[in-house]
Amino acid sequence: MVPFWEKEKRGSLIRPKRCGEHAMLRWRANAGLSVAERRTQTVAGKDVLLIKRFDREKAEGGYLRTRMVSGLTLLRADEAAALRTRWSSVFLVEELRRVGSEPKKDARELFRSMCFNAMISNLDDHPRNHAIIAKDKHWKLSPAYD
Repeated sequence: MVPFWEKEKRGSLIRPKRCGEHAMLRWRANAGLSVAERRTQTVAGKDVLLIKRFDREKAEGGYLRTRMVSGLTLLRADEAAALRTRWSSVFLVEELRRVGSEPKKDARELFRSMCFNAMISNLDDHPRNHAIIAKDKHWKLSPAYD
């Protein structure tokens, strides 16, 4: 995750964007929403937001991968503008109901996430920023990561 620098509109001044990303994830956690572990660190003089992989688990001799499917894939959708008709939270909840082991819990979390995004004017809420994960045979909504 490295979308942390943005140009000012009136010139070439660059300012860190990490404040917004990191603050949003902290606010989500404080609101009781599920959020991936994260921290900020300065790398080569630039602030970077580091998100801990929640789809990997350390094991003897390496890492075990957790199965993960993006919301975009779950919706059988695409990023092309013509195919965005399936970009719907209602459709995503229906898919969570179909594949999830705790669909009511996941639907509640997704709804709270939508409300939170609306309250903070988050314009980056799209299916690729949602996912389902399964460490065993049970699928569930992943923690927020973007």
